[in-house]
Amino acid sequence: MKLLHWFCTISIFLCASFTASAQAIEAVEYERVLYNGASPAQANAALLGRAECLIQLQRYTDALDALDRLRLFALSAEDRVVSNHLKGVSLFRTGNYAGAMVCFNEGFPSGKAAERDAVLILAGDGKYDEALNKAVALDSEKAPQLRKLFAEAPKARNATTAFILSFIPPLGHIYLKEKNWLPTTLMSYAGAALTAWQAVEANYITAIVGGGMLLNASYMEHNLATVQQRTAASDEAAVTEFLTKLEKLLDE
Repeated sequence: MKLLHWFCTISIFLCASFTASAQAIEAVEYERVLYNGASPAQANAALLGRAECLIQLQRYTDALDALDRLRLFALSAEDRVVSNHLKGVSLFRTGNYAGAMVCFNEGFPSGKAAERDAVLILAGDGKYDEALNKAVALDSEKAPQLRKLFAEAPKARNATTAFILSFIPPLGHIYLKEKNWLPTTLMSYAGAALTAWQAVEANYITAIVGGGMLLNASYMEHNLATVQQRTAASDEAAVTEFLTKLEKLLDE
């Protein structure tokens, strides 16, 4: 049984390796066509093919570079929507949801793959109602699961609210759903307690240097001063988690 398990594992790994190698070779071949001086139409076909291979290899930045080299004056209407789709997917995978949405608005080709990618792009840009409607139209059998998932779609948190709540640790961290709030909170209250205690004892230097530095390092630098960045990071993490669940559901 163990021998069979290892055989299957090795076979899967080799198949994946050969597939990736084939995609890489094909991408190089498309580049060779361009190097040898292709006509504008041939160059566009090669660039679209190269971009598709690079997307399959998860090299999305390189795919965008290939698509930026398209000869727009020689791009057919059919190839234009294919280009929009490939660019939209690449931008989505690099976290540029707004840019991906622009590509979707310019037109995607018909087909289930493009419709699935459109659902993810709409959801990434926060257009949950449109994404849900398109997802249900794509696979009506999953409508209950999709509606349940979209009911829990993340909403952007308010940085001002997070800042105000952060004046009383760990309320700001809880609002942002951060899990590592305990060390910062303990250090903040420890610094406040040390400052107050030493001030009461008239040890003002210790209060300022000891408690003050501890408060600055925890309460200020790792709490109030980082609210804006932490709010953005929290929103990004929530959207990423939601999109991961949505993509998994769409692919089941």
